Amino acid sequence: MASTDLNLVRTFVAVYDSGSVTAAADILGITQPTVTHSLNRLRRTMNDELFLRAPGGVAPTMAARRAYPNFVEALNRIDAAFRLSAPFVPDAEPATFRIALSDAGEVSTLPHLAHALRRSGAHLSLEVLPLDIDQVEDQLIRGEIDAFISSAVYTSRNVQREVMFTERYVVVLAENHPRIGAEISAAALDGERHIAVRGVTGHSSPFDRQQARKVRLDAVVPRFTALPYLLADSDAVAIVPLFIAESFAASHPLRWVDSPWPMEEVEVALYARQPHSRSPSQQWLFDVATDTLQSAYPATDGAE
Repeated sequence: MASTDLNLVRTFVAVYDSGSVTAAADILGITQPTVTHSLNRLRRTMNDELFLRAPGGVAPTMAARRAYPNFVEALNRIDAAFRLSAPFVPDAEPATFRIALSDAGEVSTLPHLAHALRRSGAHLSLEVLPLDIDQVEDQLIRGEIDAFISSAVYTSRNVQREVMFTERYVVVLAENHPRIGAEISAAALDGERHIAVRGVTGHSSPFDRQQARKVRLDAVVPRFTALPYLLADSDAVAIVPLFIAESFAASHPLRWVDSPWPMEEVEVALYARQPHSRSPSQQWLFDVATDTLQSAYPATDGAE
């Protein structure tokens, strides 16, 4: 392999990651015959078919599965060396970063990211796309987005998941709620009128618990952002992640108390292409977003 063209290795990894010769050509910006030619050269070198036809594309052979981790590690090391020699310089290079976020991400993480970019350089901008969990992998591979943030656990060999913070669920309510003080019991929460959020990927636990406990639902909405306007002049309550509750309380006449219902904490993670597939600017964004969000949301305990 010492004499093998590095581009053959990149082609192999692109085909392995995408499961398609056509998709690999799009990722690499080359023609499909060029990908096929490169694979044929690598097949002769490794004396193996490497990829076999499969429904929707190609599937790796056992030899390809054994080679993949070594090839990825080698590319990561080489690309890291190039990034060190030619790093992204935010105050000298204009760039627009595209990030997919849910409405929860827009409320909580987006202000921190936007502030971090403003501090880093005058030529940086941020474009936010709506998070479609069924499309994000293809969007990453095609370069339509640079990263996305979600509490949904998304697993793919093409995507790196880095947990930004872990958060618990709390009860958010009007600042002058007539019955709830600094805390509430499970029985009392069962008896309150609720606003439920259903359909937010990664946040199904509150709605499932409200259903299981047969609480009275005044309304069911598809996004968190509707809650402040429904709760501010009401005696209803909602169950939301703490970082959402804090954001709402900072800008609306709302407050929060700890939830007495047992619910698992939620992990909010940053997702991006694997290191070997990132440009220097994408690696810079990944590092900045990780540092910013992990610092902005340290472990918390106790109620407001």
